[in-house]
Amino acid sequence: MISWIKNLFHSSCEYYQDYYDEHYCLARDVEDLKEKYDCILLDIKRLEEESIEQTNALYEMTNSLDSRIDIIYNELKGMNGDGI
Repeated sequence: MISWIKNLFHSSCEYYQDYYDEHYCLARDVEDLKEKYDCILLDIKRLEEESIEQTNALYEMTNSLDSRIDIIYNELKGMNGDGI
């Protein structure tokens, strides 16, 4: 009889321990996912800022090239007298 009661409590304790372990692991996994999500959001924000900076740099380069082309065109036009 005592062994039956021991087994009853032992199996009950194992069940609750397994239940606790499983939920603890799930809670830990959720926390890990939240942390990764926050890191991904920071990466996205950084990449968006870099994209804006690169776009601005490309516009500056385009404007600079357009200005240089205009200068060269005007110099060549002046050398020929009537344009290219």
